[in-house]
Amino acid sequence: MSLRYLKPDMYKKIEEKKLKIENESEACLKEMLRTIQSMLEDENIPNEMKVRTKNIYGIYKKLEEGGKISDIHDLLALKIMVDDINNCYQTLRLVHSKYHPVNGKFKDFICNPKTNMYRSLHTTVFAPGDRLVQTQIRTFDMDKIASFGLSAYWDIKKGTAREVMQQNLKDKYQFFNSLVEINKVFGDNKEFVNQVKKELFANKIYVYTTKGEIIELPIGSTPIDFAYKIHTDVGNTMVAAIVNDEYVDIDKPLSNKDRVRIITDDLSFGPREDWIDKAVTTHAKRKIREFNRR
Repeated sequence: MSLRYLKPDMYKKIEEKKLKIENESEACLKEMLRTIQSMLEDENIPNEMKVRTKNIYGIYKKLEEGGKISDIHDLLALKIMVDDINNCYQTLRLVHSKYHPVNGKFKDFICNPKTNMYRSLHTTVFAPGDRLVQTQIRTFDMDKIASFGLSAYWDIKKGTAREVMQQNLKDKYQFFNSLVEINKVFGDNKEFVNQVKKELFANKIYVYTTKGEIIELPIGSTPIDFAYKIHTDVGNTMVAAIVNDEYVDIDKPLSNKDRVRIITDDLSFGPREDWIDKAVTTHAKRKIREFNRR
């Protein structure tokens, strides 16, 4: 809505292009819907499907980054909701058996949920009419959380005792823990909001541990942030970092899909005070301060 009033000409221009793409893609998407629904029914998989076109502001942001509308791989999307996680992967197999996937455009947010609890499988496929269509596959409960956020959790967990629900949030959801962490450090409301924007709502990178686990971090994070995300003791005893099989400075910003290994030594002097300025995440900064106070 802000874009509509701040840049009305740009908004109208994108809106016209979006409507044109939707009209031109209607037949292609209907064919995909019919085909996938038929395959799911043959496998007795309960489902619901929706068509989505990227919103105008989302398109605007991609264009501002220097891209073209034709380069936006998730411009057209098909949302498929099924009853359980097993059927999510079964649906993925069926989709790939009919439509070839685009290499490098598959993401598994079910095994590795985003900080904000978002879970789904994403795959971009070559659709009829030489079009690219992103397919999002998730359970009905996952779709509720994608649409309504944390409030949906209460609807999904109806009848569960409050204490159990609160414990679930602490154990399962990084977003909740990150908010608590930031709240402990930033007492001032304005500082709290600014840090939440910087740490939780900024773009993310996804890096790998040596065991293949994916760690989500804010853009600009360093091996220091990574180490403390793994465990406080790992951060406190870190003496070096290896990224993609090469030694790097511990304050070198990490990139998406980096493989990170932290070298520790129980006899190390511990984190230096200047690490606070080199770290990005509130959690790492707080743990460094605590160590130096002791």
